[in-house]
Amino acid sequence: MTHDVVMPQLGLTMTEGSVSVWFKQPGDKIEKGEVLFSVETDKVEMEVEATASGYVAAEAVRPIRWCRRAR
Repeated sequence: MTHDVVMPQLGLTMTEGSVSVWFKQPGDKIEKGEVLFSVETDKVEMEVEATASGYVAAEAVRPIRWCRRAR
């Protein structure tokens, strides 16, 4: 079963944002609650967590940069 990951609206007036960093790559195993990517707007940057466990199928948006978190 696949789950779509939707960029959250980070404020009442937010109309656009960018994925600044992907912390997971296609094929990586993820657990619910793990950070997937970071969203950047003109006012804030926020990490977005996985809403379900599984594997990352593909990136839908190109990030500004990739990052591997220390474990």
